[in-house]
Amino acid sequence: PGSVTWKVWSYPSSAIMGFQRSVTIEFLDPNLNAAVVNSGGVKSRPRNRYERTMRYFSLVAVGDTAAATKAADILVKVHSLGIGNDPVTGGRYDSNSPQSQLWIHMTAWHSILYCYELFGPGKLPEAEEHEYWEQCAVAAQLQTIDPADVPRSRAEVVAYFDDWKPRLAASQTAQSMVRMILHTEVALPQNQPEWAQPVLLLISRLAAMATISTYPQYMRQLFGIKQSSAEDAVVQNAVRAVMTAVNSNMHLYDAVWSWLVPGVADLVMRAVQGIAAAN
Repeated sequence: PGSVTWKVWSYPSSAIMGFQRSVTIEFLDPNLNAAVVNSGGVKSRPRNRYERTMRYFSLVAVGDTAAATKAADILVKVHSLGIGNDPVTGGRYDSNSPQSQLWIHMTAWHSILYCYELFGPGKLPEAEEHEYWEQCAVAAQLQTIDPADVPRSRAEVVAYFDDWKPRLAASQTAQSMVRMILHTEVALPQNQPEWAQPVLLLISRLAAMATISTYPQYMRQLFGIKQSSAEDAVVQNAVRAVMTAVNSNMHLYDAVWSWLVPGVADLVMRAVQGIAAAN
């Protein structure tokens, strides 16, 4: 309790924009794209995959050690099946390779912080940012990553993503997956009343535009997505106001998380209230 990780990961922007940004950027790694596409889970069960992925990362960030390590062990076993040929590069992929796992890890921790800064209170103080990346390295131990390879500062994170640029590729399959995920409604709670459909579509479109506004131009070109700087500014201001309102009212905060991802609400509510573990 009181850690910068709890503060950043429990901010409401994490649930949609932070998550959506990280998982879409991940698809720019051809190896990861091939592994996910071959598993078939994202397209056939987007809501299920959204909830499970959110719960895993929430357990790591704000959950107890026993539950987080158990979830990590299960994930490594699941990833052990993700081995095959990458049709884009012609090479082999392994979902448990340290390099692939670090890419997933960094896109998640970076995107969550980036969206916190953009749609939330703003840039962290230097000491808190240092703490955030140190805790990011601790979380990396739950996967096959060597913690020594994890960037520990903003400059090192920027350098990490710059080093990845020559390896990034957006095949037609990758673009198709990204466009599906940016239809946010596929991950929202299903079987909603008919009158709620237009509202959900509006929320979906606003969330997608907000996520797109966080992409640098070279990523937008890879994804084949266009959005003007004026649209970026309008949607960022609107979403920032919504996130501030949700975060400032605990009843509204609880209602949003409980509706969006019930399996995560219990974790983030403890974090936002600063409740320490019993043991």
